[in-house]
Amino acid sequence: MQNQLLKIIDLDFVSIEVYPNFLITTIKEGVVFDTIELETIYQVFENQFPNKDFGLIANRVHDYTVNPTCSRCGQDPYFCQ
Repeated sequence: MQNQLLKIIDLDFVSIEVYPNFLITTIKEGVVFDTIELETIYQVFENQFPNKDFGLIANRVHDYTVNPTCSRCGQDPYFCQ
């Protein structure tokens, strides 16, 4: 089956459901999402889908805070340092 759940990666700030062609991320309640969290999620992306296109669904069911200066970190890793 194409959309079969392969595994769940449960980190201290996020739960990530991994499927063959996409991920579903659920940031946990009360998290302050900043550079270190973004870098950690990007590592999961690289480990799960090396050199492969994939989809990402953000399951935004909890209240959490995102550092607004961190939004460009994925495009330029030196932006948030």
